[in-house]
Amino acid sequence: MGMNNAEAIKLGNDRKHTLGLGSKGTDSHLSDNEIKSALLENAKIPFGLKDKIGYAAGDFANDLTFVIAAMFMMKFYTDIMGVSSAIVGLVMMVAKIVDAFTDVGMGQIVDRSRYTRKGKFAPWIMRFAGPVAVASFLIFAPYFADKPMSFKIGWMFFTYILWGSVCYTGANIPYGSMASAITSDLNERQQLSTWRNIGATIAQIVIAAVLPLKGCGGTSGS
Repeated sequence: MGMNNAEAIKLGNDRKHTLGLGSKGTDSHLSDNEIKSALLENAKIPFGLKDKIGYAAGDFANDLTFVIAAMFMMKFYTDIMGVSSAIVGLVMMVAKIVDAFTDVGMGQIVDRSRYTRKGKFAPWIMRFAGPVAVASFLIFAPYFADKPMSFKIGWMFFTYILWGSVCYTGANIPYGSMASAITSDLNERQQLSTWRNIGATIAQIVIAAVLPLKGCGGTSGS
């Protein structure tokens, strides 16, 4: 029989204590290999439903910003900002080209990062969680609608690259890599992948179905 969460936490804490990994961080006398061994041992601890829901929440948050940009950016810049759809599409295409480099670059940065008590991936996710939310907000700036067209195109290019190629990449690359560090069991990794898809699907439903309904409700009541 597998361990319950309380037993798993106790075992994990026992392992950390044995290897010198306290709650305040890693012991300065430990080598990177010792820290890595400790984390790999902790990865063998089976995860429960709470942990799977927590992993699903990551893609839920990621897709909240991704789906909003994918569904509404074209309409916002053509209808509100008055930018040509061809230019908006060009910016999106350029962003995909930039992504080809930033995705690989972020993967290398994460892979070469030092191990911490939170692993290699979680610190990067926490660093970019705030910036990706702010960057997604900056894409939609109706208060610049009266600015010159060159300014609006420049703003669109800057904020879209900042959001997608920098901030979103900075959070999503380490998040997507985290499953392999959470557990070494292939079945558990598949379960985490399934829960990740569930989180993404819920975010898509919220944005594609609930958000437009809210907008219609606000229009009819005005």
